[in-house]
Amino acid sequence: GVKGVDTNQYTAIYIPDPEYLVNRVSFPTTFSPENSPEGHYSVQAEITCRADSDSWRMSDSAILTHVRGGLQQRGLLPKNAAEIVYQEVHRSKYSYVVYDVGFEKNAKIIRDWFPAQGIHLLGRFSYFEYINIDGAVIRAREIIGQLNGAPISLGA
Repeated sequence: GVKGVDTNQYTAIYIPDPEYLVNRVSFPTTFSPENSPEGHYSVQAEITCRADSDSWRMSDSAILTHVRGGLQQRGLLPKNAAEIVYQEVHRSKYSYVVYDVGFEKNAKIIRDWFPAQGIHLLGRFSYFEYINIDGAVIRAREIIGQLNGAPISLGA
């Protein structure tokens, strides 16, 4: 959380730097001012790694120092530490779909089994597929149409 106004107004930035652990930075307040208190904006930095990696085992303090320094160096956070009013580390063991040998065969088993149980799959995690928010919204609308017995137009 940062005090002030985000003059960049980026939605997301990908950082392909092998020396910097962060691979994606997003700015939730760009999507809605409700994503931060008035007079503040929010920045989210993602580090993608395995749960048995050195990155995963870093202390929260070391991660925050690394992330903050890299964002400040790239002009994505203010240099004045007093303007950074909130910071926290969240670890999610299963966040991204991993495409491995047998993925399609195994995904098909799941994608066939759940609907046979009357359970609709929705979103990237349940469908075992990486999709953006627009894809998730399209699928949600399709399921609503199925449940209501009437397709929903994407233009509606």
